[in-house]
Amino acid sequence: MRRKILSAAGALLAVCAALFLLRGGGALLRAFSRPPAEPCGLPPLYTEEPGFSAPAPREARLDLNAATEEELARLPGVGAVLSRRITEYREAHGPFASADELDAVEGVGPALRFALQDLVTAGDEP
Repeated sequence: MRRKILSAAGALLAVCAALFLLRGGGALLRAFSRPPAEPCGLPPLYTEEPGFSAPAPREARLDLNAATEEELARLPGVGAVLSRRITEYREAHGPFASADELDAVEGVGPALRFALQDLVTAGDEP
């Protein structure tokens, strides 16, 4: 008796699943199979896809030693507060010798420095 109930329940479940898929359940499955959207519609900072961003030509890079707070704030991952810290660090310690020196600024870590390495330069660095 128990086997008959389990077998009937299994058959009912299979029929329900088939009806679900026939009546538009496929759209639900397709919605779950899509890749997730980036938060706030912003592109990801880092990607493994080739060609995501080519390094900017040397003359198109932002000079850390001459940039204003407003120019620095437009860099990805840098806002008003961090741009102010960068300019204050520059005023207190002199010009940056290289873009790697950004690590010394509070709030700039290796990940952000890596993201900015092709967008900024420090004066005459090679």
